Amino acid sequence: MVPITQHAHPLLAITQGDPAGIGPEIIAKAFRDAPDQMQGAFVVGELATLRRAAACVRRSGVPDLPVAVITSPAQARDMPPRCVPVLPLAGLPGPLPFGAVAAEGGRAAAECVVWAAQAALRGEIAGLVTAPLNKESLHAAGVDYPGHTELLQAQAAAHAGVALAQMPVRMMLASDELCTVLVSIHLALRDAIDAVTPHNVLQTLRITHAALCKSLGRAPRIGVSALNPHAGEAGLFGREEIEVIAPAIAAARREGLDATGPWA
Repeated sequence: MVPITQHAHPLLAITQGDPAGIGPEIIAKAFRDAPDQMQGAFVVGELATLRRAAACVRRSGVPDLPVAVITSPAQARDMPPRCVPVLPLAGLPGPLPFGAVAAEGGRAAAECVVWAAQAALRGEIAGLVTAPLNKESLHAAGVDYPGHTELLQAQAAAHAGVALAQMPVRMMLASDELCTVLVSIHLALRDAIDAVTPHNVLQTLRITHAALCKSLGRAPRIGVSALNPHAGEAGLFGREEIEVIAPAIAAARREGLDATGPWA
């Protein structure tokens, strides 16, 4: 392991996403429009795909956005502003037709995520940022995970040498004012309702509490959403709040978590 050292700008790997999608162009626009915020960031992907993206975001009267090859993450710190550093992965397909659902695109997106996840787990980079991938293309490529979250979970479990069940994860949507954590991820609505169990709700509360204690430096206040309209109206519109959610909240409070609800 080569641990990262303290720098003003941490090394962040940005995965290119599906080469037929909008990910490469979003990345190019970020380097074009927010160069100060992109210092220390680099793209894991395919060179020609990123050069096509840079051409797509070209603006009249503005210098073209250069795309440079790097061979190690640390070289990203030596790049001038408004230059896209790309660490190319061998074997990735070149630019694909825009909007095409293709196994090649799914495979390319997945390989970039796997490389970045493993580099982060080894301590070689501070973190990763993922551009959009296409779940249909991912499936066509034979990738047995429905999205980024599950793919990252699998890499973390493999790194720790444990089964997936021993590496539970949740998706969090965060802003400066509010973090929203989901009990289920990438499920059909009928299946998502079935996933609201006392175990899953309590596990979600535990994961949320642990993660936010670490990132905030203090214990968070957690408000738990109801499932049914009007929080079930005392069982008139469903009993999940009474039989599932409230008992899980009570169990979390007995463990010292500041959780309340279920709130409509």
